[in-house]
Amino acid sequence: MGKHFLFQTFWKILNHFQKFHLSTIIYVYKVWQTKFDEMQSLVHVFLQDNDNVIEKIKEKGMGQPMLVIFDDLINSNSLADIATLFTVD
Repeated sequence: MGKHFLFQTFWKILNHFQKFHLSTIIYVYKVWQTKFDEMQSLVHVFLQDNDNVIEKIKEKGMGQPMLVIFDDLINSNSLADIATLFTVD
């Protein structure tokens, strides 16, 4: 199953269950893949992983409801910063 198909299926299912409209979909990747070209109609912003990825996500999201997808970032230098998005104090 390809990324495009999986994401498209997920998006259709999500639309049935979400309580509010997502204004932005951000896809964070390590290395650009040609399959991402097929996903451009579904994703608003593609961000390449970098040292400022969290700030870029916040800037692109502008405080609105958004979905952020992290693709293949297990060896990212930003992993510790990304992890803080999932941490509850």
